[in-house]
Amino acid sequence: MKPSSEQNPFWDFSLRHYATPGVAGICLTLQDKAELSVNILLFALWLAERGRELDMIPLKQSEALRQCNEQVLLPLRSARYGMKRIGMSMGQPKLYLTMKKAELEVERIEQKLLLRLAQGMPESKLAARVLAKANLIAYFNAAGVDFQPWLGEIERLIDLVLGEKDNNVFYISSGE
Repeated sequence: MKPSSEQNPFWDFSLRHYATPGVAGICLTLQDKAELSVNILLFALWLAERGRELDMIPLKQSEALRQCNEQVLLPLRSARYGMKRIGMSMGQPKLYLTMKKAELEVERIEQKLLLRLAQGMPESKLAARVLAKANLIAYFNAAGVDFQPWLGEIERLIDLVLGEKDNNVFYISSGE
């Protein structure tokens, strides 16, 4: 992911956390093996950080989001993967990099669509870590993916993005 000149707090969040060691690997594993969207994984975490639940209904009803993903992003990614497999051996690294930049630009556009949907997401009183797990599980369920085999990745992703469990524990002294 690369910086954008447009103000988009979700994009900024994604850039910051995707660069955290381990985050990209987990996200790409979930993308490649569970067929989940990196953008929606990050969106679920971003919403949790802001105290909002992930409501999958508006995401599923967004025709613009569906078209962006199905008609542009996924075919572009597939072409880039194909280029990586065959084109790089054919001496076409510039074409591969151009395709990668185009894919990132489409992901940025998709994040703008998600940002618009964020305003309608319900507020929650749950702690960010609990909400993050609930949001991610809601996404897995909506995508028809059993989350149980991925619990380790889910927990690690939450740790990396929202901080380790111990960092979020506060002790209150009774004054005794």
